[in-house]
Amino acid sequence: MKDQFFAAANTGRGFESDFPEIFSPEKFKRIYIIKGGPGTGKSTFMKKLGEEAARRGHAVGYCYCSSDVSSLDGVIIKELSVAVIDGTAPHTTDPIYPGACEVILNFGEAFDLASLALKRAEIERATRLASEHYRRAYRALESAKAFFDGEMTAARGAFLHKKAERYVSRLFSQAPPGEITYRRTKTVCRRGEYRLPIALCGERIIAVPHYHGVGRLILSAAAEYAKNHGLSATIYRDALCPDVPDAVICGGVCLIAEGEDVDSAEKKLNPRRFADEYLMRAERGYARLCEKLGRDALLCAVSELGEAGRYHDELEKIYVQNTDFSVIDKMLEATKREVFEKSGVKNRKSD
Repeated sequence: MKDQFFAAANTGRGFESDFPEIFSPEKFKRIYIIKGGPGTGKSTFMKKLGEEAARRGHAVGYCYCSSDVSSLDGVIIKELSVAVIDGTAPHTTDPIYPGACEVILNFGEAFDLASLALKRAEIERATRLASEHYRRAYRALESAKAFFDGEMTAARGAFLHKKAERYVSRLFSQAPPGEITYRRTKTVCRRGEYRLPIALCGERIIAVPHYHGVGRLILSAAAEYAKNHGLSATIYRDALCPDVPDAVICGGVCLIAEGEDVDSAEKKLNPRRFADEYLMRAERGYARLCEKLGRDALLCAVSELGEAGRYHDELEKIYVQNTDFSVIDKMLEATKREVFEKSGVKNRKSD
């Protein structure tokens, strides 16, 4: 399975970006930063470069756009120590070591400037309306997070933390010491809550049902145990509540929040085992209300993200009609030569 992740996400704390950490110039010999408007082929450029790298036998990491999961925000060719990223808002990226590490690919060179000037009023209108709908979406996401946090607070009083910790210690008994790696494979977008497939290497998969917030507490206990005991683990952040794990991989086991896309689980955990049923009954009404209100707020956010996406689509149409893509094609061929022919690393597959 190819490595897929988000370097940013729409969350209950607003838009969060991991670009400075993931695409730090200290981690790469060369970073290509694309600057250009919507619809100018940034994602297509990166896809084609990634496809060429894969054809030559290199492993490729694909960073997807958190608002439009069919598009890319970046690609990483680790063996060549190369990354190509979208350096435009909302994850604006500028060079720290211009030329020595980062190179700007200016897609603005392909613009029909005279025609775009005539479209200025339309561009300003669509940009302003998209921004307003994003602001509304983030307010709704903040509300949704508050309700889901309330649900977890209610569940915490009934949660049997020690029992959960003992269970996790058995699961992770074969885990080697090491560092914690954080990844994002979930976001909230116009499609709703969206999860990219998690790359697994033979781990046992155990699905953790929600059960009024108890499932979130079990995953949090697993992440806490790995951190406190210095274990090598990968913790996947939840989209809506980034402080809560969506999945934890440690010691050959993947604990993952149950969802429609978790169909290869070895087993489904029974979260009732980790809750005092008497106390849960006392909190169940409040927890259910919080969950319902949280889901309603989430639906509102998804609707607003859809409206923002609609105006973004309008901007894309304008720029598509006023961009000379032959200029960008030449940039792609020049970049391919730099990346693959001047890297000094031999292809793993013959051309």
